[in-house]
Amino acid sequence: MKINYWKWEKLSESEREKILSRSEIDISAVKETVSLILEKVRKEKDKALYYFTKEFDKVDLTERPLRVSEEEFAEA
Repeated sequence: MKINYWKWEKLSESEREKILSRSEIDISAVKETVSLILEKVRKEKDKALYYFTKEFDKVDLTERPLRVSEEEFAEA
């Protein structure tokens, strides 16, 4: 099985539409919601990530940093 990878920000609008439209599930109902989430993350950065982690995953990470240290990264 071959898995394809794309860098979303490097794709043209038509390439993005082609990738999104290949799903067998109709995603049109969620595209607007996802766009709003992405826009909030772009504007509010970590604040939005904390919010959505609590909202969707029911996990409050506000007391934990989102960035890992160099040591944690090397260990992983």
